Amino acid sequence: MAKDKDRDEDEFSDDDMGDSEDEDAPVFDEDEEEATFDDDDPDDDDDEDSLIPARARVAATKRVAAKPAPSIGGVPRPKLDDPKIAAEVWKKLHDQHKDEPTRPYAITERFASDELLQHKTFGLGFVIAVPADSKIEVLFESGVRKLVQGR
Repeated sequence: MAKDKDRDEDEFSDDDMGDSEDEDAPVFDEDEEEATFDDDDPDDDDDEDSLIPARARVAATKRVAAKPAPSIGGVPRPKLDDPKIAAEVWKKLHDQHKDEPTRPYAITERFASDELLQHKTFGLGFVIAVPADSKIEVLFESGVRKLVQGR
């Protein structure tokens, strides 16, 4: 049994363990801006300018911090899910924009952020976001609603 264990350990070489260098693998030098390839293939027509700079490649893999949620009336968007806070912000926006014209809501219409609309059921609303081409988020006195647009 001990001989089998020794034989199993000896069967693997350094090449099997991934320590060998791949001829087609990019070579990065800390002082270089671009990765280089050890490629002796004369039939390869790759242009050296087509290489992506190493720094850009590394930057593309790093996580970017999430943008803070936009605020509506000085309140972060997630807090508007609370009906009491939504009603307070709606009142503040209503007082600021009471003289501005409103458009009647229709599913076929398109709206932009910061527009005022009049909905048959929910009343006066403020478009606070356009998360998709066919959707809008509207702040009504009763809370935030997602509505369809442009159909």
